Amino acid sequence: MVQYCYLAATALYLPTVEQSFTSGDLEGLSHGRYETATHVPITRWNMDAIDTRRFSADARSRARYGSFLQSDFSMFDNTMFRISPAEARPLEPQQRMLLEVGYEALHRQGQNRSTLVDSDTGIFTGMMNMDAQHFMPSVPGPYDMTGITYSAAGARLSYVFAMRGPCMVFDTACSSSLIAMHAARRSMQHDECPLALTIAPNAILHPFAHVGPALTGMTSIRGRCHTFDARADGYLRGEGCGAVVLETARRNDGYQVACLGSSARHNGQSATCTALNGLSQQLLIKAALGDASTAVGNVMEAHGTGTGLGDPIEISSISAIVKKSGHKSCSVCAIKGNVGHTESTAGVANVIEVIGLLKLGEAALNVQLRTFNPKVRQVRAEVLHPSVDTNLMYRGRM
Repeated sequence: MVQYCYLAATALYLPTVEQSFTSGDLEGLSHGRYETATHVPITRWNMDAIDTRRFSADARSRARYGSFLQSDFSMFDNTMFRISPAEARPLEPQQRMLLEVGYEALHRQGQNRSTLVDSDTGIFTGMMNMDAQHFMPSVPGPYDMTGITYSAAGARLSYVFAMRGPCMVFDTACSSSLIAMHAARRSMQHDECPLALTIAPNAILHPFAHVGPALTGMTSIRGRCHTFDARADGYLRGEGCGAVVLETARRNDGYQVACLGSSARHNGQSATCTALNGLSQQLLIKAALGDASTAVGNVMEAHGTGTGLGDPIEISSISAIVKKSGHKSCSVCAIKGNVGHTESTAGVANVIEVIGLLKLGEAALNVQLRTFNPKVRQVRAEVLHPSVDTNLMYRGRM
C-alpha cells in the first residue's frame, strides 16, 4: 500500500489571472494586488432585464456582483482534443475548461498524449453547478446530453486521452474538489492509479443560481468576501478552474509537495443545513493531522467565505486546534478575499495557493481585512490573520 503521494503540478484559471498561473500571479494575490469583483457582465446576462420587483434593495445589490473569467468561452480549440465541430458546439464551458486546464496540468507534470493513452491515470472531478442546462434546446441534438451532464464531464478527459484509470465526479457543494482530491489520494494508496488528476471548474452562466443566494442573504451586498472582517455580510460568487496532479513516485527536482494526509467528514447537525459545526471542524482537522502523523504548521488556508457567522466558527475551531498543539501561532489566510468564492473550484484553488506559498516561503494577505469581526477578535490570541494594513507578521517565513 502506497503511504504518501506528491503534488507534482498544478494549473489554475482565475479572473484576471488566466491562461497560466505563475509565481508572479501568486505574489500578486498574496500581496493584495488582485481583486476581481465586478458587476455581472452583459456577456453573461442583462441584470437590468431581470424582474426584481419582489426583491428587497439588499437582494438587488447582492445579485449584481460576481467574479467572472474574462475568457470568451466560444474560443475553444476542438481540434486539439480531436472533437468534431458538431460535438464541440454544445460542449458547455465547464467541460471545455476541464479539457484545457486538465491537460495543461498533466503536461506540466511531464505527460503528453502518447504517455496518457492506455495509462492507469485517474481523473477525479469536483462539480456543483450546471447552468448550461438552462439553455438546452427543446429538441436536443445527438451531442446535447453529453455536452451538459456531470457524468460526461467527468469522463471527458479520460475518453479524449484514452486513459483507463478510475474516473469519478463529486458534487459536495463547496467541498467538491477537496473531496475529489481525498478520493484521489485514497485511490492511489490502494494502487488503483500511480497518477491522478484532481480538477474542478465553475462557470456562472444563468441568473437562476445567482439570484437564489442573493434572495436568501448568502451573498454580499458590497460584492466582496470580507474574510474575518467586521464588514462580513456574505460571499461573492466567482468563476474558475483548478487542477492538481498527484503522483506516487518521488522525485528530487524540488517541484513536488508531499501530501501527507487528508480526511473527509460530515458537519452533522447544526443550526441550519448550511451552518457550520465548530466541533465537527475540529474533529476533521484532528483526523487529517492524525492521518498525516504531523502537527499544525505555521500557515493554514481557511474556507473564509466572509460571513458574519461562519468566519468566527471556523477561526474558533482553528484556534482550538492550534492551542492544543502547543504551537504559538498560525497565520490564517483565504484566497476568497481576492477572487471570491469559486464554489466547486474553491478547495483546489486553496490547495494551489498553499503550494505556492510554501515555495515562496510567505504567508498571504487577507486583502479585505481592515477591522476584525468582533467575534473573530475574541479568539485571535492563538491565530494571526495577515492583512494588508495591519502590523501583524503577514510576511513571516514558514
